[in-house]
Amino acid sequence: MMIQQRALFFIACGFVITAFDLAARAQDDLVLLEEQAIKAAAAHVEPAVVRIDSIGTVDRVGDLQIGAGPTTGLIVSPNGYIVASDFNFATRPESILVTLPGKGRVGARLVASDFSRKLVLLKIEVEEALPVPEPVPAEQTRVGQWAIALGRAYEDDRPNVSIGVISALDRIWGKAIQTDAKISPNNYGGPLVDISGRVFGVLTSLGPDMMQGRGSELYDSGIGFAVPLEHIQAVLPRWQKGDLKPGILGIGLKGADPFTMPAEIAVARVGSPAFKAGLRAGDVVVEVAGKPISRQSEFKQQVGPLYAGDNISIAVLRGEKNVRIEAEVELVDQLAAYEFPLLGILPRRPVAGKPEGLFVRFVDPLSPASAAGIQPGDQIVSFAGAEITSATKLAERLAEFLPEDNAEVVVCRGAETLRLMVVLSRLPEEIPDSLPPAYEGDRPAAKAEPKRGVVPITIAEFPNQAFAYVPDTYRAEIPHGVVVWFSSPADWKQEDIVARWRPLCEALDLIVVAPQPKEKTEWQPAEAKFARRVLDEVIRTYEIDSMRVVAHGHEGGGALAYVLAFGSLDVVRGVAVVDAPIPAGLMPPDANPVERLQIWSAQARQGPFTRQVAAMLKKLGSLKYPITKVETSDAPRYLNAQELNQLARWIDTLDRL
Repeated sequence: MMIQQRALFFIACGFVITAFDLAARAQDDLVLLEEQAIKAAAAHVEPAVVRIDSIGTVDRVGDLQIGAGPTTGLIVSPNGYIVASDFNFATRPESILVTLPGKGRVGARLVASDFSRKLVLLKIEVEEALPVPEPVPAEQTRVGQWAIALGRAYEDDRPNVSIGVISALDRIWGKAIQTDAKISPNNYGGPLVDISGRVFGVLTSLGPDMMQGRGSELYDSGIGFAVPLEHIQAVLPRWQKGDLKPGILGIGLKGADPFTMPAEIAVARVGSPAFKAGLRAGDVVVEVAGKPISRQSEFKQQVGPLYAGDNISIAVLRGEKNVRIEAEVELVDQLAAYEFPLLGILPRRPVAGKPEGLFVRFVDPLSPASAAGIQPGDQIVSFAGAEITSATKLAERLAEFLPEDNAEVVVCRGAETLRLMVVLSRLPEEIPDSLPPAYEGDRPAAKAEPKRGVVPITIAEFPNQAFAYVPDTYRAEIPHGVVVWFSSPADWKQEDIVARWRPLCEALDLIVVAPQPKEKTEWQPAEAKFARRVLDEVIRTYEIDSMRVVAHGHEGGGALAYVLAFGSLDVVRGVAVVDAPIPAGLMPPDANPVERLQIWSAQARQGPFTRQVAAMLKKLGSLKYPITKVETSDAPRYLNAQELNQLARWIDTLDRL
């Protein structure tokens, strides 16, 4: 019996060993088959993958990294059209050479750019038809499919290969496929290939933050993007005739969360396609191109992929009765620079628990409001036929006007109702010498509220430190302004910052936020992201006046203030700098009526950046930004007490209308 049991045990062990052996062999066979399939897919597309060398390029423009050296391109037509990423063409190279697999180098010319998807179209002259890869149809593209990224930047005879999967579709508001295959400037312009040797799309430097940088900040992050080849082939005939630019509708949406908020129009830019088509603030978009829309994200997915010149149908609901209005709109490539209209008042700021309404705090003596007879203490109840219940309502209505436009203002003065005509003007550079109190009545009594004084702030994923100074006078009933202060790195001292700002914080209801640079010698552009996270934490914790959030900096800190401001137009309303130009390569966004940004710039008469700052302010002026310029002294320095008080008064006027 014992012998039989042992025999059965050894037989069972044999079966187990055989099963494990078969499983291991099957796994080895699967790995081998996968490797063979990947090699075959890459080999199938390889003849259409070219190397591109550009002559006369640089690798940086100021703080902005751009491409230099060899990169990759993909043949998209038999007669010599090639698509590449624009990463290597930002400075328009003197000459372009394309190396065809097995055929040597030929000269190429830059035909046009796709500014929406960050691609360029090149053309070479050929005597025989070139190989063109087959695209993967959109309906056959699925998350989880193998994705093979090819580039030809290292060697001419074989491509470099990176393997991953398709991780998301319709990214960057419908423009791109996302992959976790390793994407870098070396394979930008190369194909993203499926396991059958068809091409999903062309790799590009697109990134979620389309305003700053050129997408290269995602290099080696596990996130890469490819523009579908099917799309490229569809627009190729149009692209051959000239540049493709993003289509602009000319509206801003209300609310900060695109994934939950409805697509309600906050403003339709005067003169924009949307405005000309009859769309207005308050309209809620419910249909685009025949597809129902319930959230902002759905709206952006439909409009985001479109180019200037494209036509689109839009349906909106208007008013309490939800009247349906339909419009046909042709998108444009740019809008005329927007200039803020001025009525010329400062509104009293609301205090929780007190009656609502827009009451006039201050009237600029040289403004349209003063000329029309509006006085401090008046309540504005109507503007251009629209009921006004708050400063926000008036700002929204003003956004539909331009300087020199006429409008009727209805005000209540005691028991009297006055109808006054105004001719709107422009925001002035001058700052009043003094201002009356921002709100009426006594300051509310102190309560158990969030911490005041020096409040340390840390963000887990950043090594930097920061603190907020919240004055002892803080009350939750009174929204406070915020100053994000970027000192010169060597001058960052907590006690000095608090001593300088405490009196102004107490007098003008301000909170100062002071991020600390990681290095004592310089600020890094990426530290603007840390500052934004710190600012978000303060906004979550305290009651903040959304019209008085300012990025302020000195010298290198001023450059970072511009980075924060231009990248955070959803929350920052002012940027104030001392002896600081905009960093090279950082493009100011267009001024717009929803995300109003005002600029205060102080500079020495003779300094290393004086001419650069003057040229920069001229550029910002051409974009119609409201600018206040201050001359400090012969040599660069930070503000003295008088100048700092002037800056504080400027911050106190940011909610002027």
